[in-house]
Amino acid sequence: MDLRALRVIVAVAEQGSVTRAAASLHQSSSAISHTLLGLETELGVDLFHRLPRGMALTDAGAAFVEAARRALHEAEVARTSVDAIRGLVTGQVSVAAWLGFSVALADLIGDFARRYPDVIVRVFPPESTDGVTELVRSGACGVGFTLAGAVPDDLDSVAVLVDPSVVVVPEGHRLADRGSVSIADLRGERMVAPLAMSTMRPAFDALFHRHDVEPEVVAEATTNEMVLELVRAGVGCTVTVASSAAAVLGRGALALEIIDQPPNQAVLVTRKRQDPTPAARAFRDLAVERFAP
Repeated sequence: MDLRALRVIVAVAEQGSVTRAAASLHQSSSAISHTLLGLETELGVDLFHRLPRGMALTDAGAAFVEAARRALHEAEVARTSVDAIRGLVTGQVSVAAWLGFSVALADLIGDFARRYPDVIVRVFPPESTDGVTELVRSGACGVGFTLAGAVPDDLDSVAVLVDPSVVVVPEGHRLADRGSVSIADLRGERMVAPLAMSTMRPAFDALFHRHDVEPEVVAEATTNEMVLELVRAGVGCTVTVASSAAAVLGRGALALEIIDQPPNQAVLVTRKRQDPTPAARAFRDLAVERFAP
């Protein structure tokens, strides 16, 4: 068993199939399968269920992958610590972020890439409302961005950005000449919403329900970017965070302040009692420098 084999197992777990794992590691599918079978033979257990549409971890596999991620993390810390002594920051940093943070995150990564051009940044979209904390807790990501109040006690967090919610309307809309609106003003309006299964949808629905308003959803989209483009095209209105709304302002859409709505506090989360790699530490420090009050 070596680090190469651990990387293979983690890649298959993250990608859900041998073919996708092979592509991500730039190896052949046969090489991935050979490594996987060899490790399962060595351990005497199946690490994956072979399903018609991919691979799913067994209980033994889930336990192994968690330990493998820790081992790979420590190996990365050891390797990049040597570079750090030489004055270099190299390696990679994996980041998880809730979908409403995408614009602010892109700007942060751009700044980071200019400062640390030898570091590869990998961004993971969460698959559930709690997906950011799950990715950080499992070790799949070294840094996460989520909303305050969604952070469990076993993770460290620091406030990094206050991002108010806004109503985005097409130019020429009946509300467009108002600087601010209430959620009650949206009663009966045609709304564009995140897809029902999206990690953004619970926050969208909760905002309306707190004000006893049932949104009249006429269109849904998987990504926040498409939701905003549909608003720009005149399909309806939406509610999102100000940093994301900036993408369509001046291109056929306007953002209106929401009355009596507390701003969204974004937080940066990391694992407790685990030394970050130099790259992850540099990314975390830059985020705090850029966003923290």
